[in-house]
Amino acid sequence: PGDEYVNPFLQPIELLDANGNPTGIKIVREVHTPNPDDCRVSIQCPPDMKRGAIAAAGVVVNYPAPIVNGNCPPIAVVCAPPTGSVFPIGTTPVTCTATDSRGHVATCAFRVTVFRRFVEVDKMPYGTAGLSLLHPNGQTELVTLAGPTTVHVMFDGENEGDATDDDGDGRDEVQSEMVDMDLRGNSSMGPVQVVLQPGQASLGQIEETANSQPGRLDVPPFGPPGSTADSFFDVFVEIRVAGAVLHPARPLHMAGIIRHKPPAPGDTYVNPFLDPVDLLDANGRPTGIKVVREVHTPNPEKEIDVMTYGLAQFTLALSAVGGATEVVTLAGPTTVEVCIPPDGTAADTDGDGRDQVPTRMTSMDLRGISSFGPVQVVLDPTRPTLGAIEETSNATPGKLDVPPFTAAGTADSFFDVFVEIRVGNQVYHPSGPLHMQSVIRHKPPAPGDTYVNPFTQPIELLDANGRGTGIFIVREVHTPNPEKEIDRMPLGTAQISITLPNGAAEVVTLAGPTTVEVCIPPNGLAADTDGDGRDQVPTKMTFMDLRGNSSIGPVRATLDPTRMTLGEIEETANNTPGTLDVPPFTAAGTADSFFDVFVELRIGNLVLHPAQPLHMQGIIRHKPPAPGDEYVNPFLQPIELLDATHTYGTALTACMAVPSRPSLIQAASKLMCMRGSPVIVTE
Repeated sequence: PGDEYVNPFLQPIELLDANGNPTGIKIVREVHTPNPDDCRVSIQCPPDMKRGAIAAAGVVVNYPAPIVNGNCPPIAVVCAPPTGSVFPIGTTPVTCTATDSRGHVATCAFRVTVFRRFVEVDKMPYGTAGLSLLHPNGQTELVTLAGPTTVHVMFDGENEGDATDDDGDGRDEVQSEMVDMDLRGNSSMGPVQVVLQPGQASLGQIEETANSQPGRLDVPPFGPPGSTADSFFDVFVEIRVAGAVLHPARPLHMAGIIRHKPPAPGDTYVNPFLDPVDLLDANGRPTGIKVVREVHTPNPEKEIDVMTYGLAQFTLALSAVGGATEVVTLAGPTTVEVCIPPDGTAADTDGDGRDQVPTRMTSMDLRGISSFGPVQVVLDPTRPTLGAIEETSNATPGKLDVPPFTAAGTADSFFDVFVEIRVGNQVYHPSGPLHMQSVIRHKPPAPGDTYVNPFTQPIELLDANGRGTGIFIVREVHTPNPEKEIDRMPLGTAQISITLPNGAAEVVTLAGPTTVEVCIPPNGLAADTDGDGRDQVPTKMTFMDLRGNSSIGPVRATLDPTRMTLGEIEETANNTPGTLDVPPFTAAGTADSFFDVFVELRIGNLVLHPAQPLHMQGIIRHKPPAPGDEYVNPFLQPIELLDATHTYGTALTACMAVPSRPSLIQAASKLMCMRGSPVIVTE
């Protein structure tokens, strides 16, 4: 079958008609198969494919074999490039050929498109974990751990957030891999370190809980606010303790619902143990210790400690040894981020038997005056200022033993502070970080807790080009939360005169206590924070309750609880730089003082407040004010009084306070009574 006869034409043969005349038609080829075969072959390729690649070289692609039909076996199939090849980034055609035993051939083709998969690296520098171990004696021990974790998230596309529903459940997902983990703590067996097991991939997945955007992972920052995702890892770990290397008999399946990618502060993974997991030794033998619970918070909640007013002193020397020195007093706010949740969870990550947490100073703005001019000290924006808080004794393992997390205790705290020192138009920085350390009695630091730099040698200031200036820092002290003096004036009087709707005048007498908080330690330390050459300190009126009666009902003046009443005391002359020059801190001197007072004024059933704070200012001869010192509001224009919903058509026109009596406030205003008749309040 299939044998063929062929005419090997040397030249065409002309066709003649019945009469032997040429027709003009010629035979140029002839083939004859007297016994033909019936072999048939066909091939169908898989559909076009897309695959994501992490590496720039491409990715290995395994594609399905083509579908081949034929009746003359065997049929040989060849595809180029073959399955299992590395396909480069871009589109590559694949051609498949089927050849049967008779040599019949069929071909097909499809395309493989490889895109560069977006991989996001999530580095979480500090996380906390709790590992509950069941010992052979039946005792359960909770080991608190802390440390960094790094995760790779492989998006299903070239863009961050691309995802696909590969498992057909209607929700998009992406694959993930934990590539690094180093959790450390302490146990009854000694220091513990938990790391990933080499040679085993700790793989996981993030799958949105609702698919509001097909093709996108619906969890912030890719999805709408409030969206969440299920996340898990099958974690292969090594547990290193007391010189031994242990590992669980199976991977630890950690699952959680996350509110952000990477996990939001407080998002927690839990191993939903159905039964304990044996810990095996290096030879794979059971140790008798079992893991019964595991919790991991890769990004724990942080406490932000905003200290609005602190005091600092720099001692500068014009040479490293024996030069003239100058003390520069500074003041201003500092903000610190502490990696600790509200319950005070902490771990002994350095193996010294004491729990600790990392800290970071995120903001500082200290200002003062020097012989060179105004000085401002801020954090160097190019380098992080990091530190730690470590309890001085571990009375409660797994918790930072310092208030407010425990009833008592102290902690060592330090920062390696990178600063910029701005003097006029010049910017300087120390040749190394300023190592500030303290023993604190509270977190945040209690009033008076002070950080000191234990200089072993002077630190030179460098200019903007990194050249030495010949100026050295030889001492530094920083009290981020200085002691405050509380001035309580238990009885003050105030009088307001009102004109009633019938034209009669009435004097209303008010009386009651006032309390003021002054940010100044007992030695009067203060700084020139506004660069005018005079030291000052901030103040806050924390309480006022003045009461009286009128013919139209009881009258009461209190502070507005929704807004702070802040002020300041600034010396009128700077005779003693770094000290507030007013008694009792110096023998003589006066100071400008003011408050922007937010008040609520209750008259009968009315609750009124001024349209803006009452700016009260005076010159005081003592702190607290001496008898007869007066605060006056220098009204430039009347201030309207408002009720809870609208303007009452009223205006304050004068205001005076004499706190040394001990607290006298006189006010004048023009009010509108409930019936619409004017109530005139005059000084």
